[in-house]
Amino acid sequence: MEGFPVVSTQFADTTPGSMPRRAGWAAGALLVIAVWWLGGWPWALLWALAFVVLARREGPVSALLAAGPTLFWLMVSNWTGDRRLFFPFALQLGQLSWPLPLLAVFFAVRVQQSASLHVLAVEFLVAAAALGAGRAIGGPGPTELRMRMVSAAVVSLLALIGLLL
Repeated sequence: MEGFPVVSTQFADTTPGSMPRRAGWAAGALLVIAVWWLGGWPWALLWALAFVVLARREGPVSALLAAGPTLFWLMVSNWTGDRRLFFPFALQLGQLSWPLPLLAVFFAVRVQQSASLHVLAVEFLVAAAALGAGRAIGGPGPTELRMRMVSAAVVSLLALIGLLL
């Protein structure tokens, strides 16, 4: 037995915190599958994009903590049957991670869903106003993650109010 390692080091990662990172990526992947199952591919696509951006910037565990609350909109949408809640979901994710590219994906999905030009214009104006307000609070730049989470929650509530008006 001499010369044989007791534990294989082939897959060992000795960097500090590697286990939480791996668990965070695994949990993120499982959540993408759950989001797909509950909301379909549009919800899962936006959530996956935002999660990857956040995980690369903040780490996967912080990304789960930041993007997890956005799933509130998916749960309420399933509970009420109101598909319009995809809009505050998308804006909250965009404010947290990467606003313009996520909004471009959101509007591409809405075009694919055959949204009317009038609906797209209203959503665009509400998104511009809500994200502008969120940027004033603490936008997606290098601000602290907690402040971005607060601004993202405000943006999603403004998006909901804009839809209800």
